[in-house]
Amino acid sequence: MSDGQPKPVRLRKKGDRYIADVFPKGMASLLFGDTRFELWLQEGKEPTQGRVYRRKDSDFEPDGHVFLVLGAGNHINVVVLDILHKLLCDDEVVVVKMNPQNAFLGVYVQRALSPFFERGFVSIVYGGVSQGVYLCQHDLIDSIHLTGSIQTYNQIVYGNQNPSIGSVPLTNKRVTAELGCVTPAILVPGDWSTSEMEYVASLIVAGLTSNSAHSCCALECLIVLENWSKRQQFLDVLKSKLNEKERQVAWYHGSAKKSK
Repeated sequence: MSDGQPKPVRLRKKGDRYIADVFPKGMASLLFGDTRFELWLQEGKEPTQGRVYRRKDSDFEPDGHVFLVLGAGNHINVVVLDILHKLLCDDEVVVVKMNPQNAFLGVYVQRALSPFFERGFVSIVYGGVSQGVYLCQHDLIDSIHLTGSIQTYNQIVYGNQNPSIGSVPLTNKRVTAELGCVTPAILVPGDWSTSEMEYVASLIVAGLTSNSAHSCCALECLIVLENWSKRQQFLDVLKSKLNEKERQVAWYHGSAKKSK
C-alpha cells in the first residue's frame, strides 16, 4: 500500500484478492516451521488492518463508557485480551470481575497491566454470582462481555436460563459473549500413511484433552467421510492415541457434576 499506513505482515495479492500470511511470525517460526495460516480477504476488498486504531483524529473524544468484563475461569489470557481490546480498540474503561475459579490470578493481571490500573482505566473486583448480578444491573455499566456458559448469558440478557424463541431481552445494555461451541475436526480423505494418521490423531487428542477440555474451542465432534477406505484404520489409530493419553483431572468447578 502506498498511503503510508501500517501493512499486514507478508501481505500478497492473488488476482483480485489480498492474502495475509498471519502465522507463524517471529520466533514462533522456530516452533511451528511446518504450520502456515493464511487470511484470505473477500475479492475486491482492501486490507484494513489497524483501521480501528487509525480512525481517531485530533478531534476524537472518548465517550466515557464503562465496560464490564466477567472474566473467563479457564484461561487467564482471555481476561487480559478482553481488557486490552476494550481499552485500546473501543476506548472504554474497564471493570473486571474475576471468576472465582482463578481469582487468585487477579493480582498478576493487575501487575502485568499496572500502567492502566495506576491511571484508573481498569479496576478488578472479586466475588461470585451476587456480585456479578449487581455489576450487570449497575447504572454505570454501559456494556458487558462474558466468557462462560449459555446459561449465564441467558440469565443476564433474559433473566432466564432457558428463554423461549421470541423472548424479549430484559436489559438494554450491549452484551457480548464467548460461550464455547461444538468445535469439529473435519478430515479430508486421502491416501494417508500410518505416520500421517498418527500425527493427525495426536492433534485431535490434544484438541480434545488440552486444559482438561476446559476450553471454549475444545474439539467435540469428528467428521470423517463414511466411505473413506482408511476410515476405520484412522479411527483405530485415534482410539489408540486416546488410550495412551494420561487421565486428566476435571479441575473446573462443577465439571464432575455436569458430566454425570
